[in-house]
Amino acid sequence: MSGVFGFEEEIAYSPQFFGKTPGGDNAMLTLMSNLMVVIPAGPIQPYGIIGLGLMRSHAQFNASSLALDKNSLGWDIGGGLTIFFGHTLGVRGDVRHLRTLQDVTLGVFGNDKVDFWRGSAGLVFRF
Repeated sequence: MSGVFGFEEEIAYSPQFFGKTPGGDNAMLTLMSNLMVVIPAGPIQPYGIIGLGLMRSHAQFNASSLALDKNSLGWDIGGGLTIFFGHTLGVRGDVRHLRTLQDVTLGVFGNDKVDFWRGSAGLVFRF
């Protein structure tokens, strides 16, 4: 981060993303590159993000069936808050809206864009 602008790489994996299926599994992997705008207001810092990246969906209906995978270009937008407890350690939480740019077809799991909201929280280390 430099001043009010920053950059982040975000990796997230969600098992059972499309719901539980007997004898099968499904998941969503997202790899996003995001630009950040941060308001450096002391120890409490709100921020907004916007980015592009890979959204990889996976579905397998039972152990003997063919696995279906789809790589899609996607985007995300969101915002959150970082609270620092001193100079180097803090906590962070945000909410993001993610959506694929292309339609995704995984067998019975529709033929539409994947579109969802996700919340996250974590530790922040500042150097």
